[in-house]
Amino acid sequence: MPATNRASLPATLRALPMCLALAACATPEQSCILSAQQDYRVLDALYQETAANVERGYGLERVERTRIRLVPCDLKNKREFCQEEYIEAETVPVTIDLEEEKRILAQLQVSRAKAGRKADRAIAECKRTFAEPET
Repeated sequence: MPATNRASLPATLRALPMCLALAACATPEQSCILSAQQDYRVLDALYQETAANVERGYGLERVERTRIRLVPCDLKNKREFCQEEYIEAETVPVTIDLEEEKRILAQLQVSRAKAGRKADRAIAECKRTFAEPET
């Protein structure tokens, strides 16, 4: 995959900080489970993106471009139009090395499976640790 910046990350990865912020409002058990699943969620998002790239035959990259637009403004007590810069993001196709992407996909599949098993064990431990005592 090409080098990425924050804008080119898959939506699931871009949403990760928000998930972590929500975890601050979660119960201790929910926080434990969210933490246990973090590696799996990251690997799953990378796997999904790579699989989509392989299926399409090309990658997608988000690029930000600075544009200029005319906006109404007041200059010297006179109504004019002024130039204003703004950033526009768009998704563009990029070439990929299909064989390399397939190798990465295979590695991600193995890593994702391991992370899933690790998360399952950690979640079970979270549930044992924070289990409600029976009355």
